[in-house]
Amino acid sequence: MLSRCLRLIAGVSWFIVALDVQSSIAAQCGQELARYREVPAFYNGPTWTDSCLPYGKYGYPYQCVEYVRRFYAQALGVDTSKANGWGGNAKDYYSTASAKGLMRFANGHTTVPPQPDDIIVFDGSKTNAYGHVAVVTSVNGSKVNLVEQNWSPTGEAMVSLSQDSQTHYWTIASRRGLPVLGWLRLKNVDSWIRTNGPDLDNTVFTAALVNTSGGELFASTNRGCFDRDALGVLRSVDRGVTWTPINFGFFSTNIRTLLLTPAGVLFSGTHAGVFRYDRTLGAWNPSGLDGVDVNVLSATTRGLWAADSCFCTGVRQSNDNGQTWHRFDSGLPTCVNAVVEHPSGDLYAGTGTSGVYRLTVGATAWTPVNEGLGSSDLHSMAVTASGDLFAGTIIGLFRRSNGSTQWTALTQGLPNDGIQSVAVGPRGKLLVGTFSHGVYVSSDNGDTWTEMNSGIADLPRTVGACAFDSQGFAYAAVGSVVYRSAAALQ
Repeated sequence: MLSRCLRLIAGVSWFIVALDVQSSIAAQCGQELARYREVPAFYNGPTWTDSCLPYGKYGYPYQCVEYVRRFYAQALGVDTSKANGWGGNAKDYYSTASAKGLMRFANGHTTVPPQPDDIIVFDGSKTNAYGHVAVVTSVNGSKVNLVEQNWSPTGEAMVSLSQDSQTHYWTIASRRGLPVLGWLRLKNVDSWIRTNGPDLDNTVFTAALVNTSGGELFASTNRGCFDRDALGVLRSVDRGVTWTPINFGFFSTNIRTLLLTPAGVLFSGTHAGVFRYDRTLGAWNPSGLDGVDVNVLSATTRGLWAADSCFCTGVRQSNDNGQTWHRFDSGLPTCVNAVVEHPSGDLYAGTGTSGVYRLTVGATAWTPVNEGLGSSDLHSMAVTASGDLFAGTIIGLFRRSNGSTQWTALTQGLPNDGIQSVAVGPRGKLLVGTFSHGVYVSSDNGDTWTEMNSGIADLPRTVGACAFDSQGFAYAAVGSVVYRSAAALQ
């Protein structure tokens, strides 16, 4: 088999075939080699010019194009049928990008770097007339990591990335004789893709979203202050394509909030106290405050904090990771909707009746900090790495810049509506969810805002939670349905 492949392919490409032949001793057609966003890349057999199975839904298995089409369909919800323009050879994806609903960025002639989920398009050569395509999994400095089929025997690869110091153009180096034409990205980067849950019938309310560094997404559901049961907590490992309930151990599945600590421990605030998730057993264990309706959980350098905004029973602190709790709300109103930590170590609590309160480092009592705040009814808070505080209130959004004592109303581009949720992205983007006008995004620390509702079909329901993952993809819970941004928000 090796001699036949060498006669078919000369020059640079023989090395690729030789690697595949050697690996075929252990690998068989259709064997999984790698996985990204829960979409597996498979082995195509020892001869790259052939497919090891007949033509299928996404093309010839397991050619490089088949993976790209399958990934964009399963992970990003795109119609990648031939009827929608997704047929053709690998190198032709660059020239036909617009017909596929993709933007293209010319290698060596763009100031826009590649990002996760982009398609890298390699040109053809004398020994490979078809070219090659691969999907970006991450970008780390001068390295672009890829997942692919029908080239690397591991299903993964890395290409070098550089930026010109004068033009600021980005260039990906050629790979084994194939030059890179450029990278492709979904056109509607400021649009949303509707995930498959947690509840497409909108019988519950999605109250919280958290992402882990490993790509997991957790959503909590509830039905208000007086019901004991909803749908509990659901987990997705494929950006919302599928959801799995993880409710074993709960006394109540009316889950108010979720917390992922810096150490990776997952807590939930429920109608019946705090619970901690045991990943080994796949079960929730009680973690104190039995009988307390916990709506707020926060992890700080001063321990864990829990609050009840349904029945207004005050704020508790735990210094032993949830084993024991004690009241810590001297000077603080009992209805608290948010607790955040400033980079200075000061804590801020947003209340539902009396605005914002601060607990300075070393203090034992909370004090009000409401100068300029136009509303005493807060629903959400967030803080940036630079120390700017944001408060979502029943009448709109306010910012307290680091070092300032004054709150400032942020109105440019925002509707006259309450702000239910606020999130800060890893690249500085801000996201807010409103009571009835959907989602808005800011790229300038909240000075101006742009509506971001394209693709959302569940308005005018409240956007109960917003979140980002580590790569900049945004998530918004509209009613009980979670939406995912079509691309990372730069």
